[in-house]
Amino acid sequence: MEFRGKQYLYSTEQEAIEHCKEFRNIEYHHHHRKMENKVGFVFGGLEVKSLVGFHVKNNQPYWLCGCSLCDLGMYIVTASKSLMSGDVKSCGCEAIRSKAETRVTHNLTNSSEYRAWASMKSRCTDESQTSFYHYGELGISTCDEWLASFEAFIGDMGMKSHPDQFLDRIDPTGNYCKENCRWVTLEVSCHNKGMFKSNTSGFKGVSKGYGTTFRVCVTKSGVNHRASGFKTAQEAALWYDEKAIELYGEEFAMTNLKLGLLYA
Repeated sequence: MEFRGKQYLYSTEQEAIEHCKEFRNIEYHHHHRKMENKVGFVFGGLEVKSLVGFHVKNNQPYWLCGCSLCDLGMYIVTASKSLMSGDVKSCGCEAIRSKAETRVTHNLTNSSEYRAWASMKSRCTDESQTSFYHYGELGISTCDEWLASFEAFIGDMGMKSHPDQFLDRIDPTGNYCKENCRWVTLEVSCHNKGMFKSNTSGFKGVSKGYGTTFRVCVTKSGVNHRASGFKTAQEAALWYDEKAIELYGEEFAMTNLKLGLLYA
């Protein structure tokens, strides 16, 4: 077994299964919902060989794949989401090849944009990083172009318009790629999150109130905007969405509707 780019490479299927079960929280079990069998499918340079198992936290299927773009004859294990989105197209050989051919000519190594790029890669690929638990382990990845090249990243994202901006994913459950990333303030980035796991109401920003009622809180510029006395969690969620749009604007408001928790 070895590590290449952002993937572990395995010499045998059994080696992949044992490593995934012990270190990557991927186990095989009977899966009852309908799922397309991807064995035999080809994604970029990867051919799917078998189903390894499902992630114990998000139940996402992971597949053993062989790469046709290099001659190592080894395998990788990657998630359905990464295959379908095209974020993973090889065993990492293409990214390494591209990196070897790229010279650092941007003179931005000490810039905050470069640090944002390096941090993005680290939390998606480096299992020794504490942030990997919230990103790479959950199947969030970086597109091959950005993984291989800072120039490609900055070419897509451009420089920050303000030094206090941060790299943010528009869809907080999606991957790092041109279509899903933007520069925003820290406040917007913190607001642009999904529902906390400890939330029992089923909706972002909504919690239990007095008796059988529900209450809401939306924070902007350090000020908490609250409302209470809602008879149902859905009513409270609608108020949250309206207030979030009012405070952050349609583009930057992370609402229950955008998260798929409410339906129009």
